[in-house]
Amino acid sequence: MSQENTLSDQQQPAELQGLAKQAAEVMTAVREITEGGLGLNRPERHALRELRQTAEAIISSALDQAQRLVETADEVKKLARQGHLGQEG
Repeated sequence: MSQENTLSDQQQPAELQGLAKQAAEVMTAVREITEGGLGLNRPERHALRELRQTAEAIISSALDQAQRLVETADEVKKLARQGHLGQEG
């Protein structure tokens, strides 16, 4: 990531804290989706396991996509600093 911070990069700590809190709460809730207390022959166990696995896959995919966007943004900034973007011709 770039070491260069702009005002827009620095003005969002409250928003980032809110997002981090939401992520932690959701990940905790997903972790708490368990089959506890259900007998081995209860079909609900399978549904709960599948729900948890699906939620985990969605979170993982979202984080991967966000990371790719960050990397793309860093590359765009690098190209712009080198003068390769924003030129008509």
